[in-house]
Amino acid sequence: MNRILRDILSGADNHSIEAGRVLWVIGCLSMVVFEGVAIGVKGQAFDPVTFGLGFASLLAAGGFGIAQKDKALKASTPNTPITNAETVNIGSPA
Repeated sequence: MNRILRDILSGADNHSIEAGRVLWVIGCLSMVVFEGVAIGVKGQAFDPVTFGLGFASLLAAGGFGIAQKDKALKASTPNTPITNAETVNIGSPA
């Protein structure tokens, strides 16, 4: 589970956590939770088409934004490999 979360939240280098990805996940989770509260607590009707369109647009916009940032970062970064001294490991003890 830790590996899956790290792959979702980390950038192109798979080591550094990106704020945009974290906010994207929080936005998706909050949409699901708010819909659950609206149905379970408030008793509102569930419209799967509206929910699906809203959720799909949230996923598409987040994916597009992250892809554009990664593309710009790759274009501006010289084609030099990262050495071990420059990497930061998220899940391993120091």
